[in-house]
Amino acid sequence: MLYELDVANVTFLLGLAIVAGFRYPWTWSFVLLTKITPGVGLLWFAFRREWRSLGIALGVTAAIAGVSFALAPGDWFTWFSVLLVHDPTPGFGPPLVVRLPVAVALLWWGARADHRWVVPIVALLSLPLLRTTGLVLLVACLPLVGAAEGFYPGRIHARVLGRRAALGTAEGAAPISA
Repeated sequence: MLYELDVANVTFLLGLAIVAGFRYPWTWSFVLLTKITPGVGLLWFAFRREWRSLGIALGVTAAIAGVSFALAPGDWFTWFSVLLVHDPTPGFGPPLVVRLPVAVALLWWGARADHRWVVPIVALLSLPLLRTTGLVLLVACLPLVGAAEGFYPGRIHARVLGRRAALGTAEGAAPISA
């Protein structure tokens, strides 16, 4: 993570925004306004028919873009011209045009099966160029594994303490309901 911040790469922050986006959909605006293509993860909400979350994410993104365009339209035109310039730094793996349909198919499966951990993988696959720095997105899978079933790593400890308290083995600890 420190290397990511040292080289001014936002991939780790993209992962944070994706994880937070399940609870706070407006955080997807960061993804859409920085790297753009990992925003394909928003299809999660469409595939699950979670229109409110999709609307919040797109609405906040449009509001931020609209205000910033009104304040500095020249910067937007510069940004669009930068997007059209090809980055000569080589990546690895197949080109985006091959990876993107695979990412969408994987996302469709993950949304239908309620596997949130798929979304950071989809974001990685949809980066314009695959580089080793992009692999940090895989860290975002960890808090999402089992999230649909109500399993979060922090809850394991709470459940163990709750059982000990119920048995009278943990002094002063109250049972914690899951």
